[in-house]
Amino acid sequence: MFRFRDRATPGNAGFTLLELILVMLLFGVVLALALPRFSDTGTAYLKTDSSRVAAYIRYLHEASSTRKVYYRVSFDMGAEELRAEYSLDGAQYRAERDTALRTLKLAEGVTIEDIVVPETGKVNSGVLTVVFAPAGTMDPFTLHLKSGKNFRTLTFNPYSGEVSVEEGYV
Repeated sequence: MFRFRDRATPGNAGFTLLELILVMLLFGVVLALALPRFSDTGTAYLKTDSSRVAAYIRYLHEASSTRKVYYRVSFDMGAEELRAEYSLDGAQYRAERDTALRTLKLAEGVTIEDIVVPETGKVNSGVLTVVFAPAGTMDPFTLHLKSGKNFRTLTFNPYSGEVSVEEGYV
């Protein structure tokens, strides 16, 4: 019948060349499948942050009209964050009471490329503020987020309150 070698005998310690090659091949296949997922985290952060910003803008627009409160959102391109303040009269603004709405910080590697507002044009540095009025009277704007070479375009329509999110710089 079959006879198996006993590895415990002297002189047979270690692995065969075939076993080592097979393990290296399996290791290579696992790395080939796993590495692309790890290197693409910037795109995942960009997709997540664009959805978070769209929901944030939609909520503030809706809350402005239902609560009859003015909201001022500051897009800080240096700190890569959005800050909300509220006002009852549209003159004196205070920090938002709800800590979840006070500040929205973008993920590491995701930046605000620029914001396009009809009355001011394209702004790509500093802080730009947008006011959400209870009556809904405001201009539309377009926000571009960037991660590496990838862009996402968020377009706010003040008449419907919708924020459309598109891939690329539109």
